[in-house]
Amino acid sequence: MGKSAMDRDMAGWLDDVAVKLAELPQGRELTAAQETVQLYRERLNSGGAGAGRSLSSRPLNRLSLVLDDVGLVDDAVIAAEEVCRQTRERVTSHPEDDYPDLAGGLGNLARLLDRNDRTEEALAAAEEAVQLSRDYATRHPEPPTLHLASSLGILTSVLTGMNRFDDALVTATETVEQYRRLAVTEPDMFTIGIAGSLNYRAGLLTRLGRLDEAEAAKAEATRLRQRRPRPPSATPGPPPPAGS
Repeated sequence: MGKSAMDRDMAGWLDDVAVKLAELPQGRELTAAQETVQLYRERLNSGGAGAGRSLSSRPLNRLSLVLDDVGLVDDAVIAAEEVCRQTRERVTSHPEDDYPDLAGGLGNLARLLDRNDRTEEALAAAEEAVQLSRDYATRHPEPPTLHLASSLGILTSVLTGMNRFDDALVTATETVEQYRRLAVTEPDMFTIGIAGSLNYRAGLLTRLGRLDEAEAAKAEATRLRQRRPRPPSATPGPPPPAGS
C-alpha cells in the first residue's frame, strides 16, 4: 500500500480496523488494540490544541505493533506510515524532542515493510532511521542512548534479507559496538544486547565463509549469556540469520 493508503481518512480506517479485530478470537492483544483504536478516535475527534503533538501518534504506534502481532501486517504498515507522517510534522517545530521518535517510527516501518516484501522501501526507511539516530548521537553523545543500536539492528536485518551480507556485516559490527558502549554504564541491561548482536554477526561471518571469526563471536556471545541472566527489560540484538 503506497501513498493513497497513507492519505486515507484515518478515523474511517480505524473503524475498519476495529471491525477486523472484532472478527478475530478475543484475547489480551485484541483488547489492547480495541482500546487503542478507541483512544486514538477520541483523540482525533477532540480537535483540541496540541492533541496531535503529545498523544495521538503514541497509541497509533502501539496499534501498529498490535496489528502486526495478530497478523494484520498491511494495516500495521498503514498505521506505521501515519506515525511517521505525524512525527515529521512535529519535528518541524520540536526537532530535539522528536528526532528520536521519528527514528523509532521509521525503524518500525522498515521492519514491517521488510516483512511485506517491500524491501527497497524498507531499506530507505531503515537508512533514514540510522542517519537520524547517528545525527542525534553526535549532538548528544552522553549518555549514549539505545536509538542508534536499535536502528542499526533493523538496517542489518533488512540488508541481510536482501542478501547484501557484506554490507550487513558492517552494520552488524557497528551494532555490537553500540551495545558495548551502552553496557559500560548499564551492564545488566545491555550485555544481552551485545550477545545477541554478536550472535547475528557470527551468522553473517559464517555465510561469508569467515568461520574462525564466526566461532570467536559465538564463543563470546555464549560467555556473555552465561555471565548475566537476561533482564526482562533488555533489548537484544536482531536474531541470527537463517543458517547460522
